[in-house]
Amino acid sequence: MLIHGYFGVDLELTWKLVKEEVNELKILRIKEELEKN
Repeated sequence: MLIHGYFGVDLELTWKLVKEEVNELKILRIKEELEKN
């Protein structure tokens, strides 16, 4: 990927953080759904 060459490590770190945040949001939503039912 060309982008990887430009941004290197920063992009990878950012992507990891974003993925972790998304996963946490998903987990929170699932918990909320379970509590409703």
